[in-house]
Amino acid sequence: MHRRHHDLTVQEFTRAQAAKVKTPLTGAFNQENVLAASLVARAAGLSEENIAAGVASVTQIPGRVEWLEHPSGFKVVVDFALTADALERLYQALKPHVAGRLIAVFGAAGRRDRAKRPILTKLAARYADELILTQDEPYEDPEDEIYAELEAGLTDATIPWQRIEDRREAILYALKEAKPGDVIALTGMGNYNTRMVGSKAVDWNDREVVEELFKEIT
Repeated sequence: MHRRHHDLTVQEFTRAQAAKVKTPLTGAFNQENVLAASLVARAAGLSEENIAAGVASVTQIPGRVEWLEHPSGFKVVVDFALTADALERLYQALKPHVAGRLIAVFGAAGRRDRAKRPILTKLAARYADELILTQDEPYEDPEDEIYAELEAGLTDATIPWQRIEDRREAILYALKEAKPGDVIALTGMGNYNTRMVGSKAVDWNDREVVEELFKEIT
């Protein structure tokens, strides 16, 4: 498997031959998905040409390493990553594409494994250059407890970090902070269209909010 900017070339080997398909999707996890899909398609009898064309046609997956670029030259990646493994793999995938700083923006959901919260922030402190903690989906969990557990992972952090509880304001702050070459990793919500705050579903979509805020800072 070979990587060039966002383009990934996946080479699959069978007993008879080798074939190559190219995808614009970012990350080793996408390489694995493309490889698996290509092998299934080959087993189903599809031609190498049809498989390659199909793979190349998928340029973005909503909420899965979804790239948004501001005219000034920085980028935002919207991704669903909310486990330690997913977050680390995302940061590792993004690093080669960061010419400036990696700015992480995320929170932690309620009704979830509380032990992972400090692990998430430790990972962010390892890979990111700046961290902004914000609201995710708290459900009925006390938000002060969520933030305290996230912040417990930052006791030895050497990167700048802060808490901006309003998610829209946190995103706006990150956008205003970003410079050409920076990448903002906005994680946790992916392509969701609502967020659970208490027992209420609030209309929300990270990508749509980013696109709205782009207009405010242009």
